[in-house]
Amino acid sequence: MNGIQLLFGIFLLFSIIGFGFTPLQAFVTVDGDQNINLNDSPNISRLPDKSIIGNVDWQSIANFNRDSNIYKTSTPIGLLNIFYKGGSASRCTAFLISDDLIMTNWHCAPSATEFKGARFYLDFLTGKNRNDFLKTPYYDCNNLVLTYRPLDVALLRCSGLPGRTNGKVKLEGEQRNYYPNPKIYVIHQNCDYHYTPGCAPTKKFSPVMMLSKSDGYGDLNNIDIFYDADTLGGSSGSPVFLVENNKVIALHHLGHNNSNGLANANADADADANANDDGRGVANSGVPMYKILSYIKEQLPELRDVVDLGK
Repeated sequence: MNGIQLLFGIFLLFSIIGFGFTPLQAFVTVDGDQNINLNDSPNISRLPDKSIIGNVDWQSIANFNRDSNIYKTSTPIGLLNIFYKGGSASRCTAFLISDDLIMTNWHCAPSATEFKGARFYLDFLTGKNRNDFLKTPYYDCNNLVLTYRPLDVALLRCSGLPGRTNGKVKLEGEQRNYYPNPKIYVIHQNCDYHYTPGCAPTKKFSPVMMLSKSDGYGDLNNIDIFYDADTLGGSSGSPVFLVENNKVIALHHLGHNNSNGLANANADADADANANDDGRGVANSGVPMYKILSYIKEQLPELRDVVDLGK
């Protein structure tokens, strides 16, 4: 393991501890057998792992016409409320890849020894307060099918076959040269809680451009692609779409806040993630979907019949 890989591993480990996702505040019943006291309001200094770039330019999915491509593409994406065996909980984003399988980040559901269960909220489009999503319908997703740290990916199986109602995303399984700077977008569940504490993390559309080495950005550990989306902690596990075909080309997972640009991000991703305390930064990044699908095909070949693995 080289120094870059070690630093990346350390960053992901710490993201589990506190800044990889957004803590919630509520009392809820998990699996009908336990009341869990979720954490108090987020500690802003511990949530810098996703970045808003410049002015906030995300848009509410609720403002899109229901016949629009963006709205239709958003229906398989939702808020994932995750419960851990130690009694804590967190919030990420996830999306349907089959009738009952959702994809999110490894740092949201890192292991079976820690993971207790999750609830997937697909219809949280409007709200005023942070916990308003608890009033909307959800699916239980308590079966952790796969979790893999090097690609920061996890798969959960949900009850109730939500994909038959909300559809599935289309996945890009081929390695492609997307440059120069193609138009892409991210759909995620969030709000700017740094400046509006207690806001509702409703479903958002973030238009972005992919950033290339000519822009001063390189691949993190030769894995990530970079872009200028607006996201924050809680956007972890969001799909990154290519505008031209609305296919998912990456799994969003990191933000970078190096004020000098990202020239040394490859050497110190952890330092980039902790460089500010208000959620503002210079870039975000995701793991290319073709790498993730290649791993899934290798580890879970039985999914070929139920998941569009980017064929």
